[in-house]
Amino acid sequence: MHHRSPYPTAKPQPSWHPDFPLLMHRLDEHSVHIHELRGDVRELKTSIDAVRIESRDQVDALRKDSQQQLETFRKDSQQQLETFRKESQQQLDTFRKDSQQQLDTFRRESQQQLDAFRRETQQHLQEMRAEIASTVHSCVSAAVAPLCERFNTLNERVNNAGLASDARLLKWFAGSAASSSGLAIIVSRMLS
Repeated sequence: MHHRSPYPTAKPQPSWHPDFPLLMHRLDEHSVHIHELRGDVRELKTSIDAVRIESRDQVDALRKDSQQQLETFRKDSQQQLETFRKESQQQLDTFRKDSQQQLDTFRRESQQQLDAFRRETQQHLQEMRAEIASTVHSCVSAAVAPLCERFNTLNERVNNAGLASDARLLKWFAGSAASSSGLAIIVSRMLS
């Protein structure tokens, strides 16, 4: 068996590759580039964060402006709607009043025309009645005149004759003559 020595033994140094210094130099260059890239990345991240913050602020400001514009638009629209309602109500009330006035005027004019027509019709009716009465009176007078003349003649004969039989005969004759025109009663009363 082999026993370990209490003293450390020296390890042999490895032999370096001939390109090792060049590789180390390149590694250092890459490290520098990596460090620069990390700095650029940090700057880019900072810029991105700043842009995010600015964009968020712009979005918030845009939201506030949009909300304010929307509220203003709503208020203006509500005011315009109320104004339109009031104007429409006023126009409607005015139209109703004008229509009522026109209707009242039309009713009054129609009533006046109707009253005038009634008066004119009543006047024409009275005139027509007067004309009819005059015509009837003329016709009756013309129809009765010969009978009255005959009656007067017969009455004179009766008065002059003084005979009852002749008087009865003349009365009967006069009554028969008057009955043809519907005046028998009048003639009989005149003879009695």
